[in-house]
Amino acid sequence: MDGKFTNFKALTEKERLTIPAFQRPYVWKSSNFEDFVEDIMFYNQNKDYGFIGTIILKKNKNRKKVNYEIVDGQQRITSLMIFLIALTRRLKFLLDENNQKEFESNAIYFDAVNLYRNKSDGSPILQPHEKGIDGFKTISNPDWNPLQDEEANESLKKSKDPILVAYREFQTLSENFGKNRKTKIKDITELIDVISNLNLNLLTVESDEEAFYTFETTNSRGVSLGVQDQLRNHIFSGVEAKFREEVRLRWDEALDIKNPSQMLRQYYFTKNGYISQKQLYKAVKKLKIQGMELLTEIEEYSRFFKVLENGSKETFFSYFKELIPERIDSQDLHEIYISSAALRDFKTIQPLPAIYSFLKKFKELETDSLKPNKKNIKVFFKNFENFLFINYKIGENRANAIENITANLAKDLNNSNSFEEFKKKITSFYRWLEERLDPIEIFKSRFVELKYVNQTKNKRDLRYLFSKHETHLMQVGISDIYNPEESYPADLENIEHWYPQNPKKKDNLSEILDEKLHNIGNLLTINAKLNNNKLRNMTPHEKYKYLRDEDKSNKLNVVKTFLKNYSENEFNDWGDESISKRAKDLADFSYEEVWTLDKIYYDPQQPKSGKQ
Repeated sequence: MDGKFTNFKALTEKERLTIPAFQRPYVWKSSNFEDFVEDIMFYNQNKDYGFIGTIILKKNKNRKKVNYEIVDGQQRITSLMIFLIALTRRLKFLLDENNQKEFESNAIYFDAVNLYRNKSDGSPILQPHEKGIDGFKTISNPDWNPLQDEEANESLKKSKDPILVAYREFQTLSENFGKNRKTKIKDITELIDVISNLNLNLLTVESDEEAFYTFETTNSRGVSLGVQDQLRNHIFSGVEAKFREEVRLRWDEALDIKNPSQMLRQYYFTKNGYISQKQLYKAVKKLKIQGMELLTEIEEYSRFFKVLENGSKETFFSYFKELIPERIDSQDLHEIYISSAALRDFKTIQPLPAIYSFLKKFKELETDSLKPNKKNIKVFFKNFENFLFINYKIGENRANAIENITANLAKDLNNSNSFEEFKKKITSFYRWLEERLDPIEIFKSRFVELKYVNQTKNKRDLRYLFSKHETHLMQVGISDIYNPEESYPADLENIEHWYPQNPKKKDNLSEILDEKLHNIGNLLTINAKLNNNKLRNMTPHEKYKYLRDEDKSNKLNVVKTFLKNYSENEFNDWGDESISKRAKDLADFSYEEVWTLDKIYYDPQQPKSGKQ
């Protein structure tokens, strides 16, 4: 390994710098651009040639022209090149504006161009990642100038190509340099000089093995790079060169997810329990799993993560039928889907590692002489759902407080060697849930404050609540009041204000507080076919008589129960007190009957559910 302290200009004197396909594509965002420019400006103001860290290159000797692959530092190098191109194009625009002679004699411009173009043939020095080639070709083209060409400028504004987005950001930032043409030219030339002289530690290696080792040791603290980049390098170091393109494609697919670092951390939870993000890379290395085996395991968890986090109903059903080959009751599967969708809507991903280990081990244990009953899959999901609804959706607890326990549960389930051991871990966990369930007093104090807000998220939450009530009252079947995919048909149930929002006649109506109008105690789900304009603005007593006499087939169970639980006189005098009373009744029903924990711990023959 050859190492030396040098500057950016010396780096660009290499004939060709390439970014191999297995590296991550260009990912810098607006905040990165702003911080980057601020650093450059700071160096300029303080007459200091800053330090941009270590750059690792691998020298390829089997080419007519010497080629250097950027092993580490590609984001910084690519950004510097884009910024230089934006600055030189701005400088040319300013110099060309009034004085061509000044432009022709300005050596700084040509020196700057030579930082990103080969002197011999004018080709770009940097060969970017394959996903950025088109964008880089565009901005490197001397004939492309969005500062003077309106069509090019409009195209630039609309582009989502990461390279072009970066160029657009740098172009916008450069507009603020200097107060007039003269000071703008001065500022830009000074910044180009700063970039040319940026200090760096250049390490040059000769082989892939040396490259991977150097990358790992220089990034061991995991400060500048995400854990996904370190793990990618770890995987690549364990596979032959001929497989790296395949590995890169598989890796990109596995990490094509909103929060890849969190997903990778959860994967580790299933192997060895809780670990902090900072410690993750070293911990994964200690598992002594690398190369294709590690990639395969991450792919499997990524697929599960995507299905439960973003998957459609169809994708979910397909995944579960594949995971549990033997027939699983369709209603149970539907209830499992609803529970998983609820967890997603609660914005709680903490249970996922435990669920993954549970399902994986469940499948393995189907060969055990004491097979766990498939009904227990539903129980496992529902206990998570019900606990989180009470403690986190209604309560004020923070969902990440359970991350440690679910991470270690994931490890324990994964490491279970028999059904009996598996059963003990589940039993212990269910007891843990019971012990930490918010008491009914706390739950009720929060529940009675629920209210209607004319927002999609709020309506979705209320649909979920009433759907769970309806399903419980149905005893057989699943309510469709709550649709996890949010595509509600026009004839589906509506949320009705029992005391109307805009009553047509106000005589014989009690005056109610504004806060009570939208309270949960004044809300009910009504079949849309019944919730017509006539019903919508009736008085509570008129609604009672109308629904009482209406064909029962059109009425939901929550409506039938509501009409049964309150007398005609109460509906005739529906006001603040009635609304408060019903809110408390709904809270009791929710806590004591609907969102209950299963307290029967794993009878493989005949599992039961409900309260003891």
